[in-house]
Amino acid sequence: MGSLNGVELIKIKNFEDPHGILSVLVSQGRIDAPNAKEIGEVYLVSVPRSNTTRASHKHKHLDEFFVIIEGSAKFFLLDDRKDSSTYGKKESFTLNSETGNALFIPRGIYHALVTLTDNTKCLAISNRPFDQKNPDVYKIPISKIM
Repeated sequence: MGSLNGVELIKIKNFEDPHGILSVLVSQGRIDAPNAKEIGEVYLVSVPRSNTTRASHKHKHLDEFFVIIEGSAKFFLLDDRKDSSTYGKKESFTLNSETGNALFIPRGIYHALVTLTDNTKCLAISNRPFDQKNPDVYKIPISKIM
């Protein structure tokens, strides 16, 4: 659990048998996996170089899960929800492909990721699909989040 209201770092459970390992990254309604109430879109972000910043924005309607499936990245968060008891507070998480965690970031929290290794791949799962005609993206300089 993060210190910002609603942010969660969730351990991903692995199910192993003689044929390999199955990891449930996000599900709807399971008690043994990161629980997404809605899944609207799943996308993969591939970043070829370390020290690259992605996002640096918030959403008013999107909640997102992030899972690093290759490499590593540091996520920086800033709570911009005026009705939150953690309004204005910052937090950071380092995720990598070996720790097996999903990071849940609810709407209203500015977030950015900075890659720590080359060829980092981040799986992102949102509760709604991206609407190109009405993008739910509100940018902020990374310096205000870090």
